[in-house]
Amino acid sequence: MVFSLLALGVAAACCAPAASAQEPADTYFSVAVTENGHNHAGANKLFLDFQSAPFSLPDSNLGLVVSREVALGTITLDGSAADWDPANTMLFTGVVQDNHPLSETLDAQPTVIQINSVWDAQNVYFLLQWQDSGHNASLRSGKWIFGDQGHGEAGWNKQVHIGAVAGTPNANAINRNHTLAGSESEDRVFFMFPIVDTENNFTDAGRGCAFYCHGNLAAQTSYTNYTGDGYSVMHTNMLNDTADIWHWRAARTEPSGVADDKYLGYAVGTGSGRFADSGTSSYSSNSLTGANPTSMHSSGLSYLGERLFDYDTTPFAGIPNVGNEIPSNISHTPTGSRADVATAAFFNPSTNMWTVEFRRARDTGNLDDHQFTGAALAGPTNPLLQSGNTINGQAVYEFNCIGCHQPQGAGHQSGGLWAFPRVQRASSSMIHAAIHTVPMMMVFSSYLSDQEIEDVATYLQQQEYFRPTLEISNLVGGSLAAFTVGGAEPGDMVYFAYSLAGAGPTVTPRGISVDLSAPVSLIGSSIQAGSDGTATLQMTIPGRAVGRHVWVQGVVRRGNQFFPSMLVNMFVQ
Repeated sequence: MVFSLLALGVAAACCAPAASAQEPADTYFSVAVTENGHNHAGANKLFLDFQSAPFSLPDSNLGLVVSREVALGTITLDGSAADWDPANTMLFTGVVQDNHPLSETLDAQPTVIQINSVWDAQNVYFLLQWQDSGHNASLRSGKWIFGDQGHGEAGWNKQVHIGAVAGTPNANAINRNHTLAGSESEDRVFFMFPIVDTENNFTDAGRGCAFYCHGNLAAQTSYTNYTGDGYSVMHTNMLNDTADIWHWRAARTEPSGVADDKYLGYAVGTGSGRFADSGTSSYSSNSLTGANPTSMHSSGLSYLGERLFDYDTTPFAGIPNVGNEIPSNISHTPTGSRADVATAAFFNPSTNMWTVEFRRARDTGNLDDHQFTGAALAGPTNPLLQSGNTINGQAVYEFNCIGCHQPQGAGHQSGGLWAFPRVQRASSSMIHAAIHTVPMMMVFSSYLSDQEIEDVATYLQQQEYFRPTLEISNLVGGSLAAFTVGGAEPGDMVYFAYSLAGAGPTVTPRGISVDLSAPVSLIGSSIQAGSDGTATLQMTIPGRAVGRHVWVQGVVRRGNQFFPSMLVNMFVQ
């Protein structure tokens, strides 16, 4: 009997800490993954429950991640899950968190994510695993390619984004046929932990990082597939609030074995609140100096590797040939607080699965980090958001939102500015931010559930149709008025029509649905859109029309397709 007890004691010593350490402090946090770009899917709020034995199980319904105590040395950062207990893995479907700017890269796809966590006397560890939506490791972020890449390129240019890959989840992206404005990017993981949270976003009733996503859709005036950089940003909303960011990047940070340690701070409008922790970065840009990249691999222009370390660089030299390639990022050993988060990763080409391990000290002593110290928290009671239902989302949208944001979320412009912005492909995070910050939308926060909002977002993420704009100037009896349609493509034919009876809809004899009540009449002749995608028709308004209420719409014809513009209704002056 004594022998068996001693044997049990030896067995316990090899698998668990000799004496339980002080548990780290529980916390809410956010996590997301991306595929070859910035668009990401994940959870805007999970709960991290630190436990000493005996352990309970994680709960995917509540988004509860259990972090188990282990002995020092249990976890080795090697990109393998072999030293992790699979029974402690929580599996959840990450919902789309952001797609902006639209069509810079492929839209995010809902992604099944496996997360595990442990802690010891010194560190906190995470294991993330997921199947990449493009079934590739995406290690060629912005790589310099010399010569034509199939689009008439000359000289050195960033590698064109490879786009959707047939037979993979990202082939389902609604923008799979768009010409993507961004260059080839990389896979990423994003963690966020609260530092100062007076807005209570990282609480049971809060919405995590959702309120920190600011699409600034009203500032985007483009009616094109690509809405442009500089609008969609992240920042906190209260002056002193901050959050810790761990940003792992397959091409830029993983060569140095770290995640980029940053923090989120306060900003307003389109101002970015993302700031670097103190210290130096794990990568720098190998930008062009004149016509060529500043540096190249010391082995010469024949080098085809994806990584370029600072100790392997040499100033550019030689005459490049078509097809030569040079990494656009140079890897370094980071320093200071920016080097706090160690990582190791492995991409399995047989399963298309990423395995990424993270390790960080429980308490770094840095003000720009979340510290895993303090009192324990009560666990979550609100369920984790589930993937949305498109049919229900359309019904909710058409009952509550269509009057302002128009069919399919196309938005409504007036005078070249958004009266109600385009909301296509928005995430639930953006919707939450809007209904809690835009005064005329706050009423929806009182009766739309979180799941209904996710349903609406799921519906909007399937909408890519955008309406051409219509502007009317000088609608004055006896004067020359101008009707201008924008957002067409060069060479499109544009027609103008009006009604004195109302806003329709009416299906014309050619089967075109217009937002005009019968009878519908054409204004003048069709106009071909110019190189800027606009077409303007001028005509003199009859004097007898003064005081009449008129509804006007443009229709863009592109081959056999017809695209009605936004409807404008005005009184003739």
